Amino acid sequence: MRWVAPDSAAVSILAFRQPGLAALRARIDAIERGGSGARETAPDAAPLGAAEIDSALPGGGLARGALHEIAAGDGDGGASAAGFAALAAARAAGAGGLTLWCAREGDLYAPGLAAFGLDTARLIAARAARAEDALWTLEEALRAGAAAVVGEAAAGFAASRRLQLAARAGGGLCLLLPPPGRPPGALAAATRWRVSA
Repeated sequence: MRWVAPDSAAVSILAFRQPGLAALRARIDAIERGGSGARETAPDAAPLGAAEIDSALPGGGLARGALHEIAAGDGDGGASAAGFAALAAARAAGAGGLTLWCAREGDLYAPGLAAFGLDTARLIAARAARAEDALWTLEEALRAGAAAVVGEAAAGFAASRRLQLAARAGGGLCLLLPPPGRPPGALAAATRWRVSA
């Protein structure tokens, strides 16, 4: 099929088939990496330990080097989402990785985090007064090589894209916990979860 532009220049329209779609995805990946033609290996994944969930996720778990949003379900104060984030961070950090948890208010309950497998001896707890400060802290920790970061803050698309790029650069797992009841918006996240008890 051909289309003729007003200036008489002919432009071919490509038919998208499965092999063509894979090539297009590879070109988009190369553009996002700054034009590099080399195919980047997919980041490994942190399995959650539930076969039904892990088998449904690409790579068998939450992708490291990526941003994931974990929102509280309706009527849930956020405890279930925080528990899910603690489990995911523990799985990503393993036995030797550092985890940063940036809270906006309240204190973290170390025995509760340890119950989800998070090594509290390898946990850095931070508190940020503003969402912008929390997002900046997460971004810097990811670039510094943290195995997992958890942030209690909402992000817009631009801030989430910066987090995604920082996670990709450092290879860490970035988990974002927006305030309960916040309506979902545009976000550059690999996955978005809604967790309830």
